Amino acid sequence: VDDHRSGLGLAASYGIVRQSGGYLRVESEEGKGTTIHVYLPRVPAPPPPAYKKPSGKKARGGTETILVLEDDVSVRHISVRMLRALGYQVIEAANTHDARRSMSENGGRKVDLLLTDMVMPHISGRRFADALRAAHPNIKVLFISGYLEESLQPSDRCEPGMFFLPKPFDSEQLAAKVREALEA
Repeated sequence: VDDHRSGLGLAASYGIVRQSGGYLRVESEEGKGTTIHVYLPRVPAPPPPAYKKPSGKKARGGTETILVLEDDVSVRHISVRMLRALGYQVIEAANTHDARRSMSENGGRKVDLLLTDMVMPHISGRRFADALRAAHPNIKVLFISGYLEESLQPSDRCEPGMFFLPKPFDSEQLAAKVREALEA
């Protein structure tokens, strides 16, 4: 037994459980220890998200060049496939090193849009976008992330010429946001 502890852990736990409409049952037997049972009320599961029927509108594509920087191979491949189906020229990269190399091997073609995950290994998508825009100020940026835009650090928030699309997204949402970014 640690004589330096204040013993407030159980009191705090009890308060949290009571606020949640539950209760604790404590069983203690000398030489065997203490067991604490936590009982919380059953909460119904939230309803499943409503299916969003495709609008039926033809997604607008284009012929611009888009650099897709995404470390998740499945998200990258699906995004690239969607963009190519819309007519875009697509350069794909799994990391910032590949992105830099691909841009230098791009045959001098201008990259119109960087589509990048916000959270990347080694350097964030935002830091890469800032460095890229320092060299190519007219490039548009579309960030994709599993985090809500409001939950991002202030330094990661979008500035003019930058756009945000939360994951998961469908082909219509991607097509619309890419066009919005390119036409801004």
